[in-house]
Amino acid sequence: RYFQASYPLERYHSLAAFGGNLTKLLASVRSNGAEPVLVTQASLYKPTMSAAEQESLWFGRVFMATRMGFARYEYPDAESIRLALAAFNEATRTLARDRNVTHVDGDAAIPKSLTMFEDDCHYTVEGARTLADAAPREIISAGLIPAAAARNGVVGVQ
Repeated sequence: RYFQASYPLERYHSLAAFGGNLTKLLASVRSNGAEPVLVTQASLYKPTMSAAEQESLWFGRVFMATRMGFARYEYPDAESIRLALAAFNEATRTLARDRNVTHVDGDAAIPKSLTMFEDDCHYTVEGARTLADAAPREIISAGLIPAAAARNGVVGVQ
């Protein structure tokens, strides 16, 4: 049997290493002559979720379950995962700001609804289109791609 539990943020051990790993990735990208773009992780998680939205969640149960005994597993509840994702996204935003990296706030760009998400974090076609519309605006705004090239379809942006 699977049971949900409220997890404190400290229980997400990978959060501590996340910033360091992302910093190394940025350095590697830049050392190869490219300019990185960071995108926060959009998700369905929000403070109040409908029954249908709750039903669609599976990430915690599948990837975050901890065996607590014979045939007993515990996994973080939706609020715990929401807070953890918010912490990872904030780490991404902070790193982008501190390292002068272009940032696309995917989490803010996509409304948190089942019209945008199939489940916890996988987009519907509409959700993918929404992010695909937001990302080029930020990239062009940052000057990484000349606006004229984008208008002329050089990078597929209309």
